Amino acid sequence: GGFYVFIYSWYEHVFRNLSTIRAVAAKTTFDNFIHSPLLYIPSFYLYLGWMKGEPRALTVQRLKDDFVNSMLVLWAVWIPAQIVNF
Repeated sequence: GGFYVFIYSWYEHVFRNLSTIRAVAAKTTFDNFIHSPLLYIPSFYLYLGWMKGEPRALTVQRLKDDFVNSMLVLWAVWIPAQIVNF
């Protein structure tokens, strides 16, 4: 939600010197292959487990079990959407 205002503003700052096509490619690549797998997906699973009152070990195991599928679904939705959005 609101956190993405800061993330996307940071992308604008970091990738400001690139042409439009290269900036779109850089932002989309960074968001989907750095930010999402290293920050977004793990935080989502940890927060969801915490909200459900699950033990951390169960949450971490669920993250390990579902990570690849979660990333494939994320990429299927967000790569095309971000190409249009960025």
